[in-house]
Parts: sequence; structure tokens; C-alpha cells
Amino acid sequence: MSLARSSLWFAAGTLLSRLTGLFRDRTLLSVFGTSEMMSGFIIAFRIPNMLREMLAEGALGSSFTKVYSGLDSQDPERAKRLLIDSLILVGLSSIFICAIGILAAPMMVRLMTSEADSGQSLIMTATGLTRILFPFLTFMSLGAIISGALHKKGSFFVSSSSPVFFNMMNITGALYFSPLLETYGGDWIARWIAPKTITGLAIGVLLGGLGQLIAQSYDLRQDLYQGFLNLKKTGFRNPWTPDVKHMLLLMAPMALAAGGGQIKTVVNNYFATTQGPSAVVWLDSAFRLLHLPVGLFGIAISAAVLPSLSRALASTGGIANQSASQEIQKAVEMVLWLMTPCFVFLLVNHQDLVACLYQSGKFGVEDSYQTSRALFAYSFATISYGLSRVMTSFYFAFERTKFAFFVSFGNISLNLLANWIMVDRFGHVGLAWGYSLTQGVSLVPMIWGMTGRGIQIDRRKFLRCLCSLAFAAAFGGLGMGFLRSEWFVPLAHYEGFAGLPLWLQKGFLLCCSSLICCLSFAGGLLIYLKKNPYQLFQSLRSN
Repeated sequence: MSLARSSLWFAAGTLLSRLTGLFRDRTLLSVFGTSEMMSGFIIAFRIPNMLREMLAEGALGSSFTKVYSGLDSQDPERAKRLLIDSLILVGLSSIFICAIGILAAPMMVRLMTSEADSGQSLIMTATGLTRILFPFLTFMSLGAIISGALHKKGSFFVSSSSPVFFNMMNITGALYFSPLLETYGGDWIARWIAPKTITGLAIGVLLGGLGQLIAQSYDLRQDLYQGFLNLKKTGFRNPWTPDVKHMLLLMAPMALAAGGGQIKTVVNNYFATTQGPSAVVWLDSAFRLLHLPVGLFGIAISAAVLPSLSRALASTGGIANQSASQEIQKAVEMVLWLMTPCFVFLLVNHQDLVACLYQSGKFGVEDSYQTSRALFAYSFATISYGLSRVMTSFYFAFERTKFAFFVSFGNISLNLLANWIMVDRFGHVGLAWGYSLTQGVSLVPMIWGMTGRGIQIDRRKFLRCLCSLAFAAAFGGLGMGFLRSEWFVPLAHYEGFAGLPLWLQKGFLLCCSSLICCLSFAGGLLIYLKKNPYQLFQSLRSN
């Protein structure tokens, strides 16, 4: 399957997941607003989620994909054994980590919060919810292994659409479990865990993680059944095999590098709590909107390029030949053509986007305004965030994961300094500016580290790509800005539709902006490829 088609299937599944995710976010903010309970839930969920991003989603999934892809093309039976052994080892390890996490929950919550600014009530709520949510790490760790096998099989849609089950159970938790516990739950829940309404949401999150794992496993049911059936016949064997060791050796440096990113998360969360509980919700809501295009395109391309790039490098001893170089340049250009319009769109439409998607119920006008300010600052990290995900796949394919480890930890000091300077001057928005700054700076050594690996970049073609992108970005930005000008009467007074809901008013403008943005960048792409629309359509069909 080609990179374009693999990325398209992954993006299609991710789009479905993200759309239900936006509905989930709107539901949670409408029900809980920026309350102390919601802030406590975000802090509590962030702790196992940090470990998931550090161990499971990035390092574990990518290292398993790298080793599994190489084995499956040479010895399919050995690859199946690696799948079963990895599931056993990761499952046992994650259970052990969860047990430690549940015991150490108070300490971890206090590391992420400013007790003087947050208050004891928020800390107690976050601690109780952390203990409930920690088993979520086990489901996601096993899911990372399953996703790696699915990517090798080309089942990108199944892998990327499985979070739909997670999102739907989140909504069920907020709308059904929360009022159910509030009405029928015992007082011991509020005394020993957390307020009953937010505890119902946490139960929905946990069940959603289990549902996502089951959905991912369905497409591999035959391999899993045969693997565990053979294990039952032969008896339990030591899962610590040479292939598992190879996977973990690849994983360790990138897990440590991701650990640097999670240290940044802890630091950012601590600074956010100094601005009050609402700031935690504002920043988290804005970051979710930033992560929407990155999840759709950056992660999709990085997931699709790793198996194909690993196969291209397997026969050359890790040195990029012409085929691998073309794969790399194609992936970078694809990220640029997909992430740049997202950056321009967020830059121009940040206020309308937040108001359309989030402003309802307990999430009021002031919450919408403060979230949009953070989103404006976060938007400058859109392109660098997407490129960094693809660069990570390159380092896995080249087995140069130690370099990314040093880059990540070298960036922590800059992030801490940026937060310390900006949070006093700009409040919670300063944390978003600090994130965008450090994200862009960390990309420079990642690109420099790829030199000397035999990569052959077509510089003239790449320069033409950048010039076409600049033209499309300028044209699209001016066009979307024109919609808000006093010279464009129909949309200059779009808020005059007093009878329409706010989300419909804002949604109308966003649809018009999206159309202008898509047409602008489509025109730039046609100029870059030197093709007419029909030729472009035919080339996409052939791929």
C-alpha cells in the first residue's frame, strides 16, 4: 500500500475519531465547565496519559512496528511469536506499573499542582480520580502492540478509528454514569474517591479504554487466537526473547526522550495551576484543537511511513538509497501541504472555532475567549509538531533513537525558562507561547541529526514546494480575513442572525473560511505539481 493511500486511510479513521472526540469535549465542557472537578479530572487523566505517550503510544508502538515489520517479511511465524510475547510482557509490566501508580498517586498529583494556588480540595479530587484511571495505561499499552501489528497488515483505518468507542463511553460517563452515581451512589464515593458526578465520568473513561482495546483486537483475532492456542499447547514460555530485547533496546532511548516531553507536561501543568483551576481547562481545551490536525495528518503520515521506510532500509544496512530518500522527502512535503493550511486556518479562525465547538452550557463567553487566546499561541506549533512526529519515525527506521533522547532533554531547560518568563507576563497564554517556541526550536537539531545518512534531497523541488506553500498561505489568509472585513457585507454581519444558535452562526463562517483555505492551497498544490485538477485526480486514483 502506498504512503498516500496508507495516510489517507489512517486520516479517515482519525477524522472519525476526532469528530466524536470534539463531541465528547463539547459534552464534558457543557456539563462540567471549568469547575474545580473538571480541573481535577484533567490533572488525574494526564498522569496515566503521560505514561501512555511516553511508553505506549510513541516508543513502544513504533519500536514494535519496526521489529515486527522486518520479521514478518522474513519469518511470519517468528513475527507471530513476537506479537504474543510482547503482549504478555507488556501486559504484566503495565499491571505492575499501575499498582505502583495507584499507591503513588498523591505524590504524583502534588508534583503537577501548586498546592498554594490550587487548594486541598482540587488535590484530593485529582488523587482519587488518578487511582481510578491508572488501569487505563494497561489498555493503551496493549493497544500500542495491537496497532503496530495492524499497521504492518495495512489496517490503518481499524487502528485509527478505534478511539470512537473510547469517546462514546466518555460521553456515556458524563451523561449517564455521573447522574446515576449522584442519585444512587453511596456517600463513601465522595469521601474516599472524588465527587460522585466526576467519578461517573472516570468510570466511563476506564470502560472506554477497554472498548477501544477490544475494537483494535478484532481485526487480529485469528493471529491472536492461534498464538494463544499454541501457547496453551506448549505451556508458558519465557517472553524475554532476542526479538523482544531488540524491540526494547529500540524503545528505551525514545521512551526516555518522550520522558523529557512528559517532564515538560508536568512543569506546564504546575505553572497552569498557579493561574487558577480554570486555566488548566482553558489550556487543555486549546491543546486538543491543536492536536486535531496533528492527529489527522502528522501522526497518520508518521504511522504510514515507518513500515515502508523500514523495508527500504533493511536491504541497505541503514543507509538511505534513492528509494528511501524519495520516501522521506515525500513524507515531509505531504506534512507541509497538510499542516500549513491548518496553521493558517487556526491563526485566522481561533475565536470562532472555540465558540462554535465549545461555548455552551457551563462553558461561557469568558471561557471561550481565554481558550481562544491560548489556541492562537498554540497554533504556531502546528507545523513543527507535525514534522516532529514524522522525524520520530525516521529515527526509528534508522535506529538512531539515542540522538532524539539528547535533543528532548536539552529542550527541557528552554521550556522551563520560557514558562518562568512568560507566565508572569502573559498568564496562562504564556505557557502556550512557551510550548510553541520550544517545539519549533527542538525541530532544528532533529533535522540536523538526519545529515550523513545518505539522504538525497531534491533541493530545487523542495524550494519550489516552499514557494508554492507561501503563495497559497498568503492568498488563503487574506481571503479568510476578507470575510471579516466591513467590505464583505454578507458575512461582516453574520452575527445578525439572531434566531440561529451560536454554533450555527460560527459554523457558517468557518465553513466559508474552510472553503477559501482549501481552494487556495489546492491551487498552490496544482502550481507546484504543474498539473491540472483532472490530472491530479487521476494520479491520486493510481496511488
